[in-house]
Amino acid sequence: MIPVTMIISYSFEKQVSCIELTEGDTIVMGSDGLFDNVFDHEIVSMMAKFSDVAETAKALANLARNHSMDSNFDSPYSMEARAKGFDVPLWKKILGLKLTGTSGKLDDITVIVGQVVSSGDTLIS
Repeated sequence: MIPVTMIISYSFEKQVSCIELTEGDTIVMGSDGLFDNVFDHEIVSMMAKFSDVAETAKALANLARNHSMDSNFDSPYSMEARAKGFDVPLWKKILGLKLTGTSGKLDDITVIVGQVVSSGDTLIS
């Protein structure tokens, strides 16, 4: 097991936690452009489709981009905003308008996918 310290930082709060990783574990890191537009179960599903970390990262970035531009997609961002009481006025809902103009959230998208390997292995990609 490899101890890893994770620092999760948002504009208004920080969370520090320690987790144990083992060889073969996959780590997905990304900007809010990923996590505001892609559900956790979609990330896990995409990871199962690809064995190469670079291909997984590209596929996740593409999925986030597609979701961010899909006006019919109910994104994690829009669901969380509604849960916290943010929504459009009723008259806009009647016209079919949504929380941010689209259900996805246009943003910069950064995705990094890595896999834990033993110290003797070298990974170049």
